[in-house]
Amino acid sequence: MGLDIELFVDQSVCLNYKCEVCNKIAENPVLIQECECMLCMQCSINLVQCPKNCGKVDSVVPIKGRDLRIYPSLQIKCKHGCGWTGTLSTHLNHIKNDCELRPIECTFKGCSKVLLKREISAHLTECLFRTVKCEHCSHDYLYSESEAHLENCFVLCPVIGSDCGEISRFKLTSHLKNECPYVDVKCFWLKFGCEVVTKRVNLKQHLLDNVSLHLLLFKKSLDNLAISPAQSPDLTSISNTEIITEETIVELLDKDLSNVSSVLKGHQKTGGTNIFGSIQLSLNGASSPSLYHDIIAKLEARYQKELSEQNSKHEKKIEEMKSASNTLKLNDFQQRIEELAQIKANQEQQIKNLEGVKNNQDQQIFDLQKLITELKNKKVVIQERIQKEEQEKVEKERIEKEKKEEYERQRLEQEKREKDEKERIEREIKEQKEKNEEKLKKL
Repeated sequence: MGLDIELFVDQSVCLNYKCEVCNKIAENPVLIQECECMLCMQCSINLVQCPKNCGKVDSVVPIKGRDLRIYPSLQIKCKHGCGWTGTLSTHLNHIKNDCELRPIECTFKGCSKVLLKREISAHLTECLFRTVKCEHCSHDYLYSESEAHLENCFVLCPVIGSDCGEISRFKLTSHLKNECPYVDVKCFWLKFGCEVVTKRVNLKQHLLDNVSLHLLLFKKSLDNLAISPAQSPDLTSISNTEIITEETIVELLDKDLSNVSSVLKGHQKTGGTNIFGSIQLSLNGASSPSLYHDIIAKLEARYQKELSEQNSKHEKKIEEMKSASNTLKLNDFQQRIEELAQIKANQEQQIKNLEGVKNNQDQQIFDLQKLITELKNKKVVIQERIQKEEQEKVEKERIEKEKKEEYERQRLEQEKREKDEKERIEREIKEQKEKNEEKLKKL
């Protein structure tokens, strides 16, 4: 296709290079060899008849002479409106390399956006279809699939010495906070003064090995509480004006020991010594043993109650699971039958689709074979026409050769007759001259 005439600075001159097909200024102009009508190179492809009805188009040739000098120097403006003006010879280079308003398609597969050249660099850095490399697993993925990749991205546990293996990055924070056995954690008795920091895997053993120490720290905290409640670090959640009672102490202790309960229960289930008995023995020397024994008794009663409730819930859950087991198996079996039926239906549909594709392919093959046959017939016709033209050409050359030979023969005969006539005339002149000389002598 040609160039719009409005883009040219001198429109009167550029009209001399108007394409006869698209009626625009010819781009890469060529001339029809037979009639010298001008066309774009693109417009001339597959052109059979001259648009001005000059005749059949057999071939095209590049412009030459004066046009070859004038055409590249025509002044033209940028078709994208960036303000550039220059010659036609530099126009294409400007469009490809310099024009900031040239529309460019995003190069990332799946993105259909078309942006200006000056905008494409910024878009490529934020395109949802750009490929990014995961800094953790080194795999490439689309930016639009970041969340899905996060769930499927597995990394080694970052804790030194850990043998946790690969963990989903989506669950890594939870793993480090609640599960990893090699993370350093503080003792549950920190509020009572135990500042030990150990691995989570060693915490249970630390609690079991230091029961007496922790109870002494607890007794000391209670003694300090009786002397100066406002200075106790364990009473931060209680107002200074609130009265510190036995129930308050039990409540605070129960709250602080909630994280230790699983450890203590596990110790009792394994047949260890009674933890609350150890607490009683450790408090026998306290300044107010009755208060401490009452506190421990209430804690033991609460623990026994919670343990009984948990056992009841566990037994009830087991019964529910047993009663629901048969129903679940039947439901699973029926669901499996439905899934298999659906799979069978999908496979039958796929077979039908494949048969339809096969029929389409067979039709396409038939059409291609038909087209090939037509092309072969056309090839035969073209070959016959070419052979006929070659024969006509040979016959024409033969006739021209005979004409040329006949012409040459006639020319030679004409020259011979002229020569003979010339000799005859010279001979007659000579004879006449001799007769005249004889007459003169007689006189």
